[in-house]
Amino acid sequence: MPAVVITATRSIRELRDVPILTDVVTSESMRLLGAPRLSEVLAEQTGLAIVPEFGAAGVQLQGMDAAYTLVLIDGEPVIGRSGGAVDLERIGVAGVERVEIVRGPLSSLYGSEALAGVINVITRTPQEGVQGSARASFETHDTMDLTVASDLQFGRFGSRIELNRFSSSGYDLFPEILGLTVPGFTDYAANARLRFDGDHTEWRLNGRFATQEQQSSSGLFLNGIQVEFDERAERTDWSLAPHVTHRLRSGDRLTGRLYAASYGTFLSVRDLADTALATTTLFDQAYYKAEAQWDAVLSRNHFFSAGAGYIGETVQTDRVRGGKRSNENLYGFLQHEWMPGDKVDVVLSTRLDRHSDYGLHLSPRLALLVTPREAVRVRMSVGSGFKAPTFQQLYMDFTNPAGGYTVFGSVDIRQALDEQAALGLIDYLLADPSEIGGVRPETALAYTLGVDAELGPRTYLQTHLFRSDVRDQIETLPAAVRTNGQTIFTYVNLNEVFVQGFHAELRHGITPALEATLGYQFLDARDRDVLDQIDAGELFTRVDGRDRRLTRSDYGGLFSRSRHSGNLRVLYRWPEAGLTASVRGILRGRYGYADLNGNLVLDDDREYVEAYTLWNATLTKRLGPSVEAQLGAKNLFDVTDREYVPSLSGRRWFVSLQYTFDPKR
Repeated sequence: MPAVVITATRSIRELRDVPILTDVVTSESMRLLGAPRLSEVLAEQTGLAIVPEFGAAGVQLQGMDAAYTLVLIDGEPVIGRSGGAVDLERIGVAGVERVEIVRGPLSSLYGSEALAGVINVITRTPQEGVQGSARASFETHDTMDLTVASDLQFGRFGSRIELNRFSSSGYDLFPEILGLTVPGFTDYAANARLRFDGDHTEWRLNGRFATQEQQSSSGLFLNGIQVEFDERAERTDWSLAPHVTHRLRSGDRLTGRLYAASYGTFLSVRDLADTALATTTLFDQAYYKAEAQWDAVLSRNHFFSAGAGYIGETVQTDRVRGGKRSNENLYGFLQHEWMPGDKVDVVLSTRLDRHSDYGLHLSPRLALLVTPREAVRVRMSVGSGFKAPTFQQLYMDFTNPAGGYTVFGSVDIRQALDEQAALGLIDYLLADPSEIGGVRPETALAYTLGVDAELGPRTYLQTHLFRSDVRDQIETLPAAVRTNGQTIFTYVNLNEVFVQGFHAELRHGITPALEATLGYQFLDARDRDVLDQIDAGELFTRVDGRDRRLTRSDYGGLFSRSRHSGNLRVLYRWPEAGLTASVRGILRGRYGYADLNGNLVLDDDREYVEAYTLWNATLTKRLGPSVEAQLGAKNLFDVTDREYVPSLSGRRWFVSLQYTFDPKR
């Protein structure tokens, strides 16, 4: 069966006929990896890198930070970001049918956070009859993943229920320091998918509930005495999404969607010596959406979609000025697809957002698919995307006495400075208050060109060129210095950056049983402001005790980006024996870690994390029609870098067993 996708155009299309570059990771591929979490699945895809951000495993797509990639489950956004990243460890893949990866801005259909692209996790639909499955996986560090699922489909009604428990004892790369590098945790998740198919109307109800508990200890030295702390963290998130689709006699479709989601965390830190509560941190986010969409067939060559919706968000936290903030967004989108002939497909889409905090924003996109030959497809697109300011960037009110700084959001910075000045707490200003306050969305103009070619009966090549120019990047800016010496920071639109490069993937069936895939990405990501300062002779570095002007060749670009990355997969199937074996390598080239010489740019060899390669291997054995076993290793050669890459815990072994109940077998 040809693969179908829905994310790129918000309608069901065959993958090979989608004008916008889209990759699909199937449930079969994920099963053979033996990876229980979405982060591990995406880490093995060409052009994607998993980057830790404030404890979250975020995804870097085409060199853009995790904050610029929209993560969806069944078309609805996953809320609750840490440092801008959705933690992909939160999402298990046991009940996932496929993962669709759309590269490039898709704000014309999905709005904010789709600046780099969209990752849509599509869960499984209920299967015919009565089915069930149970899977148990055990891994190094006492990691355990247990999943049970049931499917029920009779006539027009179907349901799928899935329960998951995921836990680990954590690991420690610094035994000389009190506390674990990554603490232990226990996750529980429940997913439900209900459906009812009428003669002309389809009803869907998807629900998800998940919790996590963490407990760890830490310590620090105060006046030569070690003080120990007990840390407890809780996380709860849930979502509910009812959908209804009605098919008209004309062939048009009307779809209504509602979506409600909540994400909350609570952190408490206690001094073990006297059990006094040292600090607590509370964060609660609520998200509500209502949307209607109309899909029409205007003629055999013209297809049209239109939609409108409302989004309301509320955040309650002790780090936001006033403790609680809300905003609203009204939006509408249009898409027209025109196929002037068998070899050309043109898609034009645009979306208009009206946000309560930053006003109107228009996001157009044009995509083109040309098929000069049956075995060759050329995809081109140009479009804009945007990323709305976060609640923290708009409303932050946080003081760190130990760090000696205060941060105010851009909306309230003028009022905050006036209040501080009236109390006599401002020593001097570092920025003109009339020129700060309020930030615009970050915007990008992106160009892509891709070619897919079948070079032979078992050889497939995909190449893709991309460039994005990002404007009004939001950065922190020192605004004033208080009389006690503390600096007050706020957020402003400052930088302009560009990200460009290409990626290629070659798949070749060496024999009917042996298949190899080779992927590579080249990335060039730099800050235009830095380049302008270099050209003006305004940036320096210190060499052998002397200052020297930087040149363009000294500048290594944006931090955390690998100029070269790649992956290799070799898959062998032996159907007669029920065996499948795979070996995969993941290369991450060297990348900038932090500024060490004080000029705030990447220009010194000491500021890089050296390149490394991870190797994973999995052996899958079918023990019967209903039982399957797996044995595998992750990070086979035990690569670690505890100083700069603490997310590498070393070699991990795993074993799993799955049982499937299906009376039709």
